[in-house]
Amino acid sequence: MRPDGRITGIRHAWAFDDMFSTFATQGLDSKRRESSPAKSWPRWPRSMSRSLKEFDYFTYATADGTKVALTDPTSDYWLDYHDQVLTLNFILPFKTPIKAKELKIEIYDPTIFVDFL
Repeated sequence: MRPDGRITGIRHAWAFDDMFSTFATQGLDSKRRESSPAKSWPRWPRSMSRSLKEFDYFTYATADGTKVALTDPTSDYWLDYHDQVLTLNFILPFKTPIKAKELKIEIYDPTIFVDFL
C-alpha cells in the first residue's frame, strides 16, 4: 500500500496440500528442504508462476464493482517449506494502483479443476 492509501497489488501465500508438497519435494533430504527452500528449488517458483499466467493466476479483483487489471508477478517470488507443507509466495501487482471503498478479491478456478481453500 502506498502512503496515499492506494493499493499496489495482492500478496499470495499458496500452501499446497500434503500430496503435492510430498511430490514436489521428492528426492530432497529433509534438512535441505527445511533450511533452504530457495536453494532447493532455484527455478521452480519462476516456472510455476509462468505456467499460472494462462489461468490469470486464478485471481480476480474488482474495485467498487469494476474489474481491476493485474500484471505478472514481481520477481521476488519464493518457496517456503515448513511442517511438510510447501508454500509459494508471490505478489501480483495491479496494473495501476487503486483506491476503492470496496475491494473484492476472488481466488478460484473457473474450471473447478483446482480446489482453493
